[in-house]
Amino acid sequence: MANQKDKVKFNVGGKTFETTASTFAVAGRSSFFGALFDENWNLQPDHSNEYFINRDPDCFGVLLNLLRTGKLYIPSNIPEKLIYDEALFYGLLDHVRSAKWGTFDGNRLRFSQSITNYAADVGTVIRASPHGGCCVAHGNVVHVYDWMLEEHPPVNLDYLKVNDVGWIDEETFAVSTSERQGGGGGMGLFSASTGELRHRFQFTCWDQLKGYTASALCSSSDKIFSSCKRGDNENGICVWDKVTGKQIDLYQESFGSKFVRSLGNADRLQWLHGTNCLMVASLTKNQKDCSLISLWDVRVKNKVWNWSDSFRYYDNSSSPYYHHSTEMWVRDVIAMEEVNSICVANQYEEFGFLDLRSPREVRSVKGLRKYFSTSNESKVKLALHDGQLFLLTGKKISVFCGPDWELTSRLQRPDGAAICDISLGGVWVSFILKPTVFHSCFLLLTVEDEIADDAYRGLGKSELLCAGCCYIALLWGDHLDCISFANNKYCSSGRSRTWLMCSAKPSVYLPCLNPGRKTVKFNVGGKTFETTATTFAVAGRNSFFGALFDENWNLQPDQSNEYFIDRDPDCFGVLLNLLRTGELCTPHHIPEKLLYREAMFYGLLDHVRSAKWGPFEGNRLHLSQSITNYAAAFGTVIRASPHGGCCVAHSNVVHVYDWMLEEHPPVNLDFQKVNDVGWIDEETFVVGASERHGGGGGMGLFSASTGERRHRFQVTCWDQLKGYTAGALCSSSDKIFSCCKSGDYENGIYVWDEDTGKLIDCYEEPSRLVLGWSLGNADRLQWLPGTNCLMVASLTKNEEDYSLIFLWDVRVKKEVWNWSDSFRYSNGSGDGYFSRETMSNESKVKLALHDGQLVLLTGRIISVFCSPDWELASRLQRPDGAAICDISLGGDRLFALPKEGNVFDIWETPRSPIV
Repeated sequence: MANQKDKVKFNVGGKTFETTASTFAVAGRSSFFGALFDENWNLQPDHSNEYFINRDPDCFGVLLNLLRTGKLYIPSNIPEKLIYDEALFYGLLDHVRSAKWGTFDGNRLRFSQSITNYAADVGTVIRASPHGGCCVAHGNVVHVYDWMLEEHPPVNLDYLKVNDVGWIDEETFAVSTSERQGGGGGMGLFSASTGELRHRFQFTCWDQLKGYTASALCSSSDKIFSSCKRGDNENGICVWDKVTGKQIDLYQESFGSKFVRSLGNADRLQWLHGTNCLMVASLTKNQKDCSLISLWDVRVKNKVWNWSDSFRYYDNSSSPYYHHSTEMWVRDVIAMEEVNSICVANQYEEFGFLDLRSPREVRSVKGLRKYFSTSNESKVKLALHDGQLFLLTGKKISVFCGPDWELTSRLQRPDGAAICDISLGGVWVSFILKPTVFHSCFLLLTVEDEIADDAYRGLGKSELLCAGCCYIALLWGDHLDCISFANNKYCSSGRSRTWLMCSAKPSVYLPCLNPGRKTVKFNVGGKTFETTATTFAVAGRNSFFGALFDENWNLQPDQSNEYFIDRDPDCFGVLLNLLRTGELCTPHHIPEKLLYREAMFYGLLDHVRSAKWGPFEGNRLHLSQSITNYAAAFGTVIRASPHGGCCVAHSNVVHVYDWMLEEHPPVNLDFQKVNDVGWIDEETFVVGASERHGGGGGMGLFSASTGERRHRFQVTCWDQLKGYTAGALCSSSDKIFSCCKSGDYENGIYVWDEDTGKLIDCYEEPSRLVLGWSLGNADRLQWLPGTNCLMVASLTKNEEDYSLIFLWDVRVKKEVWNWSDSFRYSNGSGDGYFSRETMSNESKVKLALHDGQLVLLTGRIISVFCSPDWELASRLQRPDGAAICDISLGGDRLFALPKEGNVFDIWETPRSPIV
C-alpha cells in the first residue's frame, strides 16, 4: 500500500487524478514530472491541494496507467496520434515507444502498414533515421517522415538526381547528388523538420573549388565522408568536419592504381568505430566490371587492406577488362567489426565473409539457391542489426542469426512485388518497391511484446514477416510495409515512391504549471471541462468564446461556478484539445461532419480547416477521397469555390458541394448545356449556358445554398434584347465578364455590374473578323487585377484551326497585346488556313496556378511544377488510371473530374507536424 504522505493530486482538464510521487519517478528526471517535483522549481499545489494541468484528461489517464503498469492500453475512442502528442508534451515518448514495440528481432517481424505517397519519380533510396523515422528519395525530391509517419516538408533539389541520403542526427540529414551540366550537384545538409538547406559542403581538389558529383556517404562521431568525383581524374573520398561543415581532408589513390576510380565511384561507405577505419566498396555493375573493397585508416590517411573479386587479362581485341576469378559478382557488402569480417553478397542469393586478417578468399559461403541466379535487375542489399543479418534479393528479405548465420525467417510482400532498397533504424524495417503507377508506398512490419502462437499456426517459418520488436518498412511499387518491434525499427526501399518512419528524442520538458492561474469551468452537455482563459484566447475575438469573455456581455457562471453549454461534450473535448495543442485528433466514434457543425457553432471552423489540411503543396498532395454523384450525363466542368467547396456540371445540371463536401440542392437548367461555371463568392456562382432552339441560354446567378436563381443576365446587341450563348466567364472585384454570341456576327465580351447585374459594356471588334470571332468564342477568360486587363484566349480545336491570345485593356477598351501559334498560307485550292503541329484531340490539357505552383493536366496525369524554375515536383494519377477531363484549385484543395464515371476526386496536402 502506498504511503499516504506520498500521494499527489492532479486536476487535468477538469478531471481529478490521484497517484503517488513514486509512480512519477518512473518517468525520469528529464520528463515533465521529473521537473515538476524538482526541488529547484519548488512548485506548490493550489488551495485544493491539486496541481492543475491544462491538457486532455483521457490521454493523461492512459499515460498514468503506463507509468503504473509498464503496459500501454489505448481505448478505441482515443486516437493514437493524440496519445503520441500528449506523450511528447509530458516527455514520455520513449516510454510509449518501448511499451508499444519490443526490441528488434528479425524472427518476429510482423507486417504493420503500407504508406503511399505521390511523387514525380519512383523511389530509389530509403534511409531510416536513428529513432525510427525515414526519408525517401524520388528522383530529385526527398520526402521526410517522423516516427509517427507524419510527413514533413520535402526537400526539392532542382533537377539534381539524389544518389544517397545519410542521417547525421535525428534533426538533420545529408543528401548527395549528381552534378549536372551548368553547375549544381554535390552535397548538402538539411533540416528534417523544415526541409531547409542548412549547409552546402564545398569540394576542393588541387587547391581549386569544384562542382562535383557526390555518391555514397556516411558519418562518424565528428566527420562526414562522401565519395566525390569531377571528370575522369578528380576522384576521392572527401572529408568534412561535422560541426563546422568545412572540408578537412581528401583521400586519393596514386595515379594508375585500379582503385583510383573506385574512390570517386564508391557504392558504399561504412565507418568502423573500433578501428577508426573507413570501408570503401565499388561494386560489380556488369560482366566486364569488378568489385573493389578497401579499408582506409584515417590516422595515416592510407589504405591498409583491400580485396577484389577479379584479375585483369586481355581478350582478342586487346581491350583490358576484369574477368571474375569465380562466378561470384559482389553486389553488396557490409562490415562486421565484432567478428573481424566483411560480409559480401552476390547475384546468386549467396553470401560469404572476408576475413580482415587474411583477405585472400571468401570463406563460409551460405547459398540460398545456389544454382538459380536472380535477374540482373534485382536489387541485392545487406543490413545488420544486433547480430542479425538481413539480405534483400529481389522480392525477398532473408534473416540470418547465430554464430553460423542460419536462415531463420524470410519476408515477402503479399503481392510478391520486387523491392529495391531496405534500411534499419529505431524499431522499424522500411523498404521501397518497384512501381507500376505514379504513386508508391513503403511497408512497415511490427512485432508485439507477446504473439499468440495459434495466430500463426497455419504459417510456415518462411512466410512470417519478422522484425523483432521493431518496425519493418517495405517499399514497393504502390505500397510501403512496416514491421514494428517494440523498441527498434527496420527500413527497406524499392523502385517506387515509399518511405518509413522516424522518431525523435523527447526534449527535457519543464512544467508549464501556474497554481495561481485562473481556470474556467464548463458544463457541456452534462460533462465538466476545466481549462484556462488563455486557452480560449487562441480562438479569437470573433469566436463563441471571444464573445463569452467579452466585457461588454459581462456573462457570469452559475452557482456551481460553471458555464453551461447545451452542446455535444465529445466534440467540445476535441475542439478544446485543438485550442490547447494546435492538433486536430478526431476519435473514430465522432463523425467528422458533426465535428465540423460544432466547430461552426463555436466559430472555430477556420481553426479546424487549418489543422486538418496544410497550405497547398504540390510535393505533398494526397488523394483524400472520391465522391460519386448520380447524373444523366458525365461531368464536363468542375470549379472549386474559394473556401474548398466545388460545383460540377453534368450537361444541363450543376451539382453543388460545400467545403465539408455535403451536397446542396442542384441547379437544373432545363436542357441548356452548361459551358462554364464561375464562383463570385462563397455563397453565389454564375453559370454560362448555350442558347437552344426556341430561346433560353445565356447566363444566370445562383445561390450555392438553395440552388435558386437570383438573377438572369441580359444581353443587348444593336439596342435589341437578344437570346445568346454564354461561354467562358470570369469576374473582377466589381464586374462579371463572359464571351457571348448570338448568330454568326454578334460576338463579343459582355460586362455586367456584379452588384446590380446590369449590362454596362460590350467589347467588340467588327473591323477584324478574326479577333471579333475569337471574342465570342473564347475558351478562357482571366482577369489580371494588377494591370486592369482581361486575358482572352481562343484555343486550337482541330488541324485547320489555331490559337489566339490577347490582352484587353478595359480602360481604353481595346487590345494591347496579342499572340498566335500559327501563320497563314494557301493550299492548292486557294483556301487559306493555318499550319501547326497536330496533337491528339482526345487528351484534355488544363492549366491551374496556385501560390507559385503550376498544375498541368495532360490526359491521365496531373503534374505539379514549382517556381522559380518550374521544376517538376510531383505527378498524380487516379488509382485506376482513368482519364481526367478537368481540374480546379480552391481552398487549398485540388479537384479533379474524371472523364467517365460520375465521380470527382479531392487531393489535399496533409498538415505538417507541429515541431
